Amino acid sequence: MGAEIALVFALAGHDVLLSDRSEALLAAALDRLGRVLDRGIGRGFYKEDEKPAALAHIRTTVALDDFADRDFVTEAVFEDEAVKAEIYRALDRVCAPRCVLASNTSTIPISTLASYVGEARRPNFIGTHYFSPASRMKLVEVIPAFETAPETVETAMRLTREADKVPIRVKDVAGFAVNRMFLIFLQEAVRLVDEGVATGRGYRHRVQARPRASDGAVRIDGRDDLAARAAGIGNPARRLWRAVPAAGPAEAAGARRVCRRPRRQGLAQQVTGRHERAISEAGTAPRKSAFLARHWVGGSRVSRNCTSPPTNNATGRPSR
Repeated sequence: MGAEIALVFALAGHDVLLSDRSEALLAAALDRLGRVLDRGIGRGFYKEDEKPAALAHIRTTVALDDFADRDFVTEAVFEDEAVKAEIYRALDRVCAPRCVLASNTSTIPISTLASYVGEARRPNFIGTHYFSPASRMKLVEVIPAFETAPETVETAMRLTREADKVPIRVKDVAGFAVNRMFLIFLQEAVRLVDEGVATGRGYRHRVQARPRASDGAVRIDGRDDLAARAAGIGNPARRLWRAVPAAGPAEAAGARRVCRRPRRQGLAQQVTGRHERAISEAGTAPRKSAFLARHWVGGSRVSRNCTSPPTNNATGRPSR
């Protein structure tokens, strides 16, 4: 992924420095980029003269010290927080104060990664999540951390637009936007097999026709990290649900809440801290009877009120 992100900016005319652990890996990356360009030329994605120009814009290094003159650095190592933390500490020491550090992580919160650089660097820290293959996929999720400066967000949006991408700003939540939706599809794929709707073999043949769909994407990419993160994003016992308005339009227009689905062994509700802060800033008290959240109880879906006010036993809805 990192090599193709480098190619994206090289095609846009930027001076790009590509780094990896060894010269052999870097040579393999450049060879792979040459093949990517050749295939793209054959399909009409690129012009013949763009290949030598793009590759000429890419220099390689195994030393992070060479990043001292960079204005924008994108990290795209594998999804291991400890490895990323080590890289960010090194880049924070080497890079100029003005340099923006960006992460291509697909699952680790950007604010968590930003904590591994000094306080002075955090306004210049942001997430830019590309999709594979980065040389062809247009969408880029731009994710500010808690302390990211507005100027840093604008810089990331501008650079990706100039590189012929379509950036969208996304809040720093688990899974961001696309993976959050993707894991729902993944979960349903598992349920189809678990409930006997389709066999694993039959379903695997179906998704191979659409290699980026459902569990095919996880298998093809070998994304064990997504499977691990799914426990906190797509697990039926912990999934986040948007509250459902149980009153009129006036109440529904008020502050919304996201309620965390309880673990199967208990029904204790947990309202996100962000909602409580939003209520505090708005200066209004939460409406206990205004919102419902859906839960899984014993494998079936029922409705329960987030804050557990008195309910009508016949309907399960809050008493008015």
